[in-house]
Amino acid sequence: MPISSPLDSAVSLRLRAELSRPPAEDNHYTSKYIDQRRFRRVRLEPRQSTVVRFRLGMDDLSFYDARMRRVAEPGGFRVMTGGSSRDVQEARFQLTTRDGQPVPVPERCGTARLP
Repeated sequence: MPISSPLDSAVSLRLRAELSRPPAEDNHYTSKYIDQRRFRRVRLEPRQSTVVRFRLGMDDLSFYDARMRRVAEPGGFRVMTGGSSRDVQEARFQLTTRDGQPVPVPERCGTARLP
């Protein structure tokens, strides 16, 4: 039966780090993780579609290492978006740094506004 009334739907963005660095002597935490990073609710009319955009920043790519420093480590990341586990789209990207080492990420850097 076709849907004839508006539908509220949720779209989420999950991020999986596929960090390539082996455990280092300075005990950087390098295990893989998956986490929901963004969530947006949308209302769609019957037969309507829409584009939902999410912006990722260094806050999204960072975590606390074994020394409780907030860092972003170079390596691969997989982004998964969708409204359900049956409707997932994926993309991959690489985070690189000049020297291949983790980058310190200040607290709340995602809230800073650039001029």
